[in-house]
Amino acid sequence: MSDFVGGTSAYTLGDLIAEGELALDLVSGDDTSWGREVAGIQVVENEAPGRFLQCGWVMLTTGLKAPETGAAARRMLAELDKVGATALGFGLQIVHKSVPAELLSAARKKGFPLFTVPPQTAFPTIVTTVFSNVLSDDFRSFARLAFIQRYLLDSLAHEQPKETIARRLAEVTKTSVAVISEDGTVEAGADDIAWADLLPERNLNAPSATHRFHAHGLSGLVVPIESGPAERLFLVVAARDVTAMSATIEAAAKTAASVVSALGVLDQTHRAHEKAVRKATLELLLESRTIEEGLIASARASACGVELAAGVQLLAVGHPLGEDVLRACLDGIEARLASSHIPFLAAIYDGFGSVALPADVKDELIDENFLQLDADLRVGVGRVVTAASSVSSSWDDAKLALRTRGRRITGRLTRYDDLDLGSVLFNELPFERLRPKIEGWLTPLRENPLAYETLASYFQHDLDIGKTARSLGLHPNSIRYRLSRVEEVIGVPLSSISTIVGVHIALLADNRDPPSQLPPNAASDD
Repeated sequence: MSDFVGGTSAYTLGDLIAEGELALDLVSGDDTSWGREVAGIQVVENEAPGRFLQCGWVMLTTGLKAPETGAAARRMLAELDKVGATALGFGLQIVHKSVPAELLSAARKKGFPLFTVPPQTAFPTIVTTVFSNVLSDDFRSFARLAFIQRYLLDSLAHEQPKETIARRLAEVTKTSVAVISEDGTVEAGADDIAWADLLPERNLNAPSATHRFHAHGLSGLVVPIESGPAERLFLVVAARDVTAMSATIEAAAKTAASVVSALGVLDQTHRAHEKAVRKATLELLLESRTIEEGLIASARASACGVELAAGVQLLAVGHPLGEDVLRACLDGIEARLASSHIPFLAAIYDGFGSVALPADVKDELIDENFLQLDADLRVGVGRVVTAASSVSSSWDDAKLALRTRGRRITGRLTRYDDLDLGSVLFNELPFERLRPKIEGWLTPLRENPLAYETLASYFQHDLDIGKTARSLGLHPNSIRYRLSRVEEVIGVPLSSISTIVGVHIALLADNRDPPSQLPPNAASDD
């Protein structure tokens, strides 16, 4: 970490470039260019300018003696670098329309600061500006702060604005800068300082106002960031010099904190908008009835990254504690899917959580992003579909799978493809059509609990007398006796195929979960 110089009276190249009325344009340089000190300025028209300049001075030229070859350009820049010159200013449309290609290429390769001067800006105006600022601390501080603020605000246009803000503030102030969370985790900026050790808990729990610290030979500022109720963030500026934190730097740090706060608001707004779009898109897919509606829904899903043509599966998510808890769980699921970069659509629909995922999302990812969130969550997965007209069918499949005891992930995940034919037939046929026959068998069995228990266990264990006996703690002959009693009660032999199918459906009906309810942690029928 460099010693802080931004709090001294140094006038920098960044300050000069920031003078808007001069319209100077920095076309070459490196990350240190903005912070280079400007101690003076001189117009020089000579191929060997070193003897006319001092350390920290800027050379201005009309290009009258501009180097004509790459070798000559490199020699000029080497001489400027040797005397400690800060930058080279090149006047346009005086001798040359633009900076000679050899000079510009050599400056960029060397990382030497070179700026252009437009024809409307007179050299004496630049000279006057430099010396008036060098001699005026107050004016310079004001101009410099304005430049820093514009420089920080420009970070919003970058792909990683939070990181850019921290880096730029550190660059122009010659300090270490970080955006950290309440637990000391670095979210952006320098990671070469043990911030958690440097900043005791009392600092991070202090009132929401800027405060200073001195620890481990460093001094600094802690600026709270208005980041919403979900998290507390802080912008921290640290330097070796305990006198380094000037009023200008404090104002710049507050500007940076405000920009980071604005980013948080924008991010929350963006996430809320995306959430609403995904919800509306899924509802449109589930409710589309015409070809036109399906095409619109498919296009909107594609804009969300969910391509129906590549295959989509609908998931029904249920929780025994009701819709309020389910809604909170769905929020967590959406956050996990987004952080995992898995495209999805999600909404609360028909009293369940409804999620559309690409067909290639496997059980392991569903376990990681859904079931691990809450031990009471259950998930049913519908068939893969490739057209908007079939999405509602996959949704019906998912709800059916959700109501059926699962065979995957500790019984809390069931795919429609894993359901047996009896389960599907029973759920697809109108229940009232089956009720008379079902009640005809089940009513007398309910009056004989032992017979009912034995029959249910017998079918649960795939008609295996040995497994049934072990599950009930009885001898196999006792099971055979009880099953003979069941045959007497229902009046038909259990060896008949039609009886087996009928009893299976009757037992499914008797244990059917009401559509609006979900039992907690239903056991697997493995």
